[in-house]
Amino acid sequence: CCDFCGINLLWKNETGERQWDSPSLENLNIADKINIHNACIICSKCNTTKSDRSLDDYIKYLQIILPNLQKIQKNKLSMKEEFILDIIPDFDEL
Repeated sequence: CCDFCGINLLWKNETGERQWDSPSLENLNIADKINIHNACIICSKCNTTKSDRSLDDYIKYLQIILPNLQKIQKNKLSMKEEFILDIIPDFDEL
């Protein structure tokens, strides 16, 4: 499973294409060469999200966005979404 999010990894892919649950070798400290002490296996989705951030920078990034995501989830409809809903006619009327 992914060391970051815990999902099961798809180790055998029939198409050979990378998928969000494909395993990816992650270098936890980008300043150092990858070795057994600073590497882990994570899913492609987590690796894409982490990008080239150090582990500390990635944690800081997650701490910044988490309150915003929780606020969006709590309010379900942001002001922007309410505006969009006001200007777009109901599909039943089309």
